[in-house]
Amino acid sequence: MNLLRSSGIVLLYTIGFLLAVSCSHTTEQVQEVNTSGLPELDLNHQFTISDSEEVMLQQITGVQSDSEGRIFLQDPRALQIHVFDTQGEYLTNIGRDGSGPGEFRSLLNIYIGQLDRLIVYDIRQAQNTVFVENDHHWEPVDLFLVEGHRYGIESADTEGNVILRQSQAQYPEPGAFWFEHELATGNLASGLTEQNVLSFKERGILMSDSGSSKGLPFGRTTVVSTDPSGNIYLVWNEQFELAVYNARMEHLDSLSVPIPNQPIDSEERDAAIDRLGNDFRSLGHEHVPVTKPVISKMFVDGNRRIWLQTFDSPEYLVLDREGTPLRSFDLEEDLRLVHADTNRLYAMELSEEGYQIHVFDYQL
Repeated sequence: MNLLRSSGIVLLYTIGFLLAVSCSHTTEQVQEVNTSGLPELDLNHQFTISDSEEVMLQQITGVQSDSEGRIFLQDPRALQIHVFDTQGEYLTNIGRDGSGPGEFRSLLNIYIGQLDRLIVYDIRQAQNTVFVENDHHWEPVDLFLVEGHRYGIESADTEGNVILRQSQAQYPEPGAFWFEHELATGNLASGLTEQNVLSFKERGILMSDSGSSKGLPFGRTTVVSTDPSGNIYLVWNEQFELAVYNARMEHLDSLSVPIPNQPIDSEERDAAIDRLGNDFRSLGHEHVPVTKPVISKMFVDGNRRIWLQTFDSPEYLVLDREGTPLRSFDLEEDLRLVHADTNRLYAMELSEEGYQIHVFDYQL
């Protein structure tokens, strides 16, 4: 499966080839990393953020934290970012419905880097708004957009260099299809630097002859994460071969960790195919794999430790910046990890009571 394409180069590259020619740090382990063989990470539950008299969490799709430990919840339905202090006490909301300064028509992504700038991408308006704190108020100080493009800022460094991401219009044909995204470079002060520096495939679907689609169960995809320094991390999750780039899209590092693909037993595979429905059953038998990807989610904290959601048991795995496995752990059944910083983990729960964000301390 082709994953990456660099601008100005005709050939398509896989992560494996990229690692072979440019690996600067590769783990020397030859034995598979099974999470059950690692020490358990101790988690200490600190508090839970939920609906209150001050704020209602309508649809939480992203969580970030800044250098002071403040917590930012992305709420597209409310068209706001809800801000809480280090103890989970409500501070303020950022944004509202509208098209003026500091207003949104949609919310797709938020990012907070080392300078504690909050960057919010509004895909409907195709613009990125940069907020900074001034006397306990978050004020819009800059607007970044590229005319004719829907470039969202994925990450930014202290010099204002940014990585931009967009997906061009694509028209899937019947069968298995992966949407292609492109990364570009820019600067908050000077705008777009270079288009289509890197392309990658994400979100595999099955497309029927009638034009309807379903997500491909256990399909491979590119898992993407960023850190507060502005670096971006990409891995095609057939195997854990990770490429790291800085905010100028210069290749920094590569990691290869032998995390095994877990098998899909026949009953589990048949059940996944049945859930696709009659129109997709034959496509499912053809394209649903017999093993699971090595990871489904990835988060990187300020120390460049890598937090992975796997299909193993325990479910979560922590690597240091060199790729050495450190700990593994499980969360309660209804919780899923949504953010990691240097000393806390943030897990989301969605129940009949609404959205809840559980905050845990940890030590490594």
